[in-house]
Amino acid sequence: LNFSNNNEIKSNNLIDVGCSICAAISLFKSSDNVITLNNMTQGMDTGIRIDTLSNNNKVELNNIGNFGVVGITIASSSENNNIISNYIKNSGYGIVIDSDNNFVTSNIIENIAAYGILVTGTPYVKNAFNNKITSNVLDDNNVGIVLNLASNTIVDSNIINAGEDDHYGIVFGDATDTKIISNVLSGLGLPETTGIASDTYYNSLFNNIVSNNSVSDFEFGIRINDVNSSFHSNLINGNINGIVLNGAVKNKIYDNFVIGNENGILISSGHQDNIIYNNFFNNTRNVRYDYPQYDVFNFWNITKTRGRNIVGGPYLGGNFWSDYTGKDINKDGIGDTNLPYNSNGSIKNGGDYLPLVQQTRKPMPPILGNLTRAVNITNFSCC
Repeated sequence: LNFSNNNEIKSNNLIDVGCSICAAISLFKSSDNVITLNNMTQGMDTGIRIDTLSNNNKVELNNIGNFGVVGITIASSSENNNIISNYIKNSGYGIVIDSDNNFVTSNIIENIAAYGILVTGTPYVKNAFNNKITSNVLDDNNVGIVLNLASNTIVDSNIINAGEDDHYGIVFGDATDTKIISNVLSGLGLPETTGIASDTYYNSLFNNIVSNNSVSDFEFGIRINDVNSSFHSNLINGNINGIVLNGAVKNKIYDNFVIGNENGILISSGHQDNIIYNNFFNNTRNVRYDYPQYDVFNFWNITKTRGRNIVGGPYLGGNFWSDYTGKDINKDGIGDTNLPYNSNGSIKNGGDYLPLVQQTRKPMPPILGNLTRAVNITNFSCC
């Protein structure tokens, strides 16, 4: 469709789209269209392309498989499009967005060679702005979700299951004001895999929030290379390394349950002035430094402040450490001896001066949203 509005493209069977630069369905400067219940399989390029000022289109309940480049792409200032409940598999990329204000929800994306969902801007020109990625299921893709040169993106309530050759669950690089919340990520415990990673090439990772996620069975649970961002209320369990600080500066890491990992927090190079407090650490080794000789100062507690802490005590201060051996002499829920806690010498500069002491009431991990596979998909059998 070129310069065409208010159409419905429905219930077509499009097979073997042979053109190397063609899409099975393409919109160019076309708005307010509905693309639904189509079956597209086997193409050299793209399943559905929404291109150049094509706005307010709905792409819903389509079956897209075996495209060489991408299943669905939204490009060139195309805004307010809704990508809902599609089934995309066996393609180069699943969904690619380089525009603003689009909504991607309730899709199933699997067996993608590159990225399941990619939101990207244009280097040195503009970021992709204000896109929402919610309630999708991503299975066995090389990388689940990638945000690059993206601002004000919300990644919420997605389920990401890694396969044997998958490397990352969620990656955000050169991203600002991003919210990654209430996602469930599961790996296979393989080397060189990461649940959530913040990576940057132009040093522009600021003011991001990673919260209420469940991350398990990766080599690295959450890897942080951010400035002035918040990582809180996550459940990070069963990984080789729970949290990794690598080039992380002035971040806040709090209210996380970091349990059952080989290393609770792994501190690598280029980090400083991070505030790490009110976390629950119960791991084989709670703190490990890759390069202890280059250790710089992080803050392992805040000022003692009245408020319910992660183990039910009456004060906020430091963290709960499963291997803290000191005593709470004055019964305020904070340790008074063997200070500062330094994880058996692993923390070289300072340490936790206000370690939390377990209360009689057991702490509860963060309650995540009820994420299920209840996604409304019409799954055609041919792909």
